[in-house]
Amino acid sequence: MPAYLIVLREEPIRDADAYAEYQRRTREMTTSHPLIPRVIYGHMTALEGNQPDGVIMLEFPSVAAAEA
Repeated sequence: MPAYLIVLREEPIRDADAYAEYQRRTREMTTSHPLIPRVIYGHMTALEGNQPDGVIMLEFPSVAAAEA
């Protein structure tokens, strides 16, 4: 059964240069753990509560793979 990691960014990015460096480093990362990006900062509409500034959802093949 797949497991999902959901990350919410609650506020806008304040330091664009630091964020660009973060993105560069994460693109260079390699992992032996399989994951599938399902949502990467797409269009959002909050139905209740405050709308987050960004959402990422990653799918792993299992909870054990996500925890690893």
